[in-house]
Amino acid sequence: MIGPTGHLTIGDVDQGMLDFTLARLRKHGLDTIADAVRCDVARLPFVDNSFEAAFMVAVLGEVRDRQAALNELFRVLVPGGRLVVGETTFDPHAVRADDLQRLAGGASFTDDEQVGGRLGWFIRFRRLIRAEIAVVMHDRRTPDPVAGFAFMEQQKATRHIATLSAYAGCLSRRGTDVWRDRTP
Repeated sequence: MIGPTGHLTIGDVDQGMLDFTLARLRKHGLDTIADAVRCDVARLPFVDNSFEAAFMVAVLGEVRDRQAALNELFRVLVPGGRLVVGETTFDPHAVRADDLQRLAGGASFTDDEQVGGRLGWFIRFRRLIRAEIAVVMHDRRTPDPVAGFAFMEQQKATRHIATLSAYAGCLSRRGTDVWRDRTP
């Protein structure tokens, strides 16, 4: 969910997908809190640390340089920021979960949790802060260097993503409450 001062920036290389997504947002009365930017996820036109959350559904499999894309998402997210990636099993270009986790780890993300089943899944990652990166790099020799992070509420993520285009990668601007930790 986007908080009262939040803003949504939608990015895609295809202007048609941006127009489609903005039309859906208008239909639901959400176009006043969103803007669209035609861009390549591997070369984002945003300053460092400018977003609190980002999500992509059925996007990463279409990207030629996936590692560059994840590195760029790391760059534009604030320390501790969230990245949620979703894939469906019927997408012929879908990225496998284990491949995504390896790529995301290479960009210094850590995965919080994976939810889903046979038809598709979501994985929530968190951008590590500088001190955590040093610890993880030191502990890379262990089989599970990072564990015990907060879990995503599957219903909230599904509801939020269903409002938008299933093909547009979206970034959530600072000032939102999207994907906060829900631990007691």
